[in-house]
Parts: sequence; structure tokens; C-alpha cells
Amino acid sequence: GGMLLNANAIANMDSARLTLDKVNPISLGYVASSFILFLALLTIFRPKLIFLNFALSLPLLIIAGLTQSRGMVVATALSYGLMMLFCGGVAGLGISLLFVAVASVAVLALRPDLIDIVLERFLWIDQFDASTLGRLQSFDGAWVQFLDNPLLGRYINELSTGFYPHNMILESLMSTGLV
Repeated sequence: GGMLLNANAIANMDSARLTLDKVNPISLGYVASSFILFLALLTIFRPKLIFLNFALSLPLLIIAGLTQSRGMVVATALSYGLMMLFCGGVAGLGISLLFVAVASVAVLALRPDLIDIVLERFLWIDQFDASTLGRLQSFDGAWVQFLDNPLLGRYINELSTGFYPHNMILESLMSTGLV
């Protein structure tokens, strides 16, 4: 849905990072990531669908890469690894590695710049990265808000930044408290 609503913006991108008017691009990346994980799991249990799943995964991989969300990449990689470990066994791991290798080659053939774009986002992580500094400020503020209202919590957003802190544990403590 989000890809269709923003097909024009995606097709006419003038920057490396996906920016959209109608859908939050990071949310769209997480949706793409979730579908990729679902298709990978489906492939474990229905190996005959591997080619269909592969074809469906290509545009999802491109969208996920264009969002340049480090958190989404790390979460997807960890989820994928755990899924293969617990659900796939040796056969699932083999299919999985083949899927990742072929999908990576195909995505790079379609968007050769994508690997540089994604790797560059990870190389930007340092003490001067605005995203990292904002998250650290948000983490600190969320912790202080939790300490101010530890039993019931109080706010859904961290007050100093006006955003949620991008940390599920801190968000839960800050907004709902311990009870």
C-alpha cells in the first residue's frame, strides 16, 4: 500500500535516502522487512514457493535499503538469524543462504549504489551524528520521565524531543510504568 501511494516519489528520487509525503519511510522499511521475514519463513515450510518469494522480496529489499534505517537493518538481520536457527534447521539454513546470496546479487544488479548507501549509514555512527545524539538525548529524557512516574508512567512521547525514544523498553517504562 505505502509503495503504491508513493510510487511517484520512489520512481523520481533525487536523493539517496527515501523521503515520502504520505507514509513514514522508516515505517515502510519495517513493513518491507516484516514481509521479507515472512517470505523467508514461508520458504522454509513451503520450499516450492522459493521463486515466487524471491520475486516478491526484490522490491521489498530495495525499499528497505532505501530507507537507510540502521535499526531496521540490525533488527531484520537478528530476526532472520534467530528464525533460521530455530525454524530452519540445516535445510532451512541452506535455503536461506541461497536466498540471501541470490537476492543480494539481484538487488545490487538493480541498484548497485545500494550497498554503499546502507554501509555509509553505519559508518556515520559517531559522537557527532545528529541521529545518535538525538537518540541519546531521548533515552536520557525517557529514563528521567520514568523515574518521575515509576509506577504508572505518564507520557507517550519523550518531552525534551517530543518524539518516542526508539527503544521499546524505555518507551514502555516511560509511558506505562512498572504497573
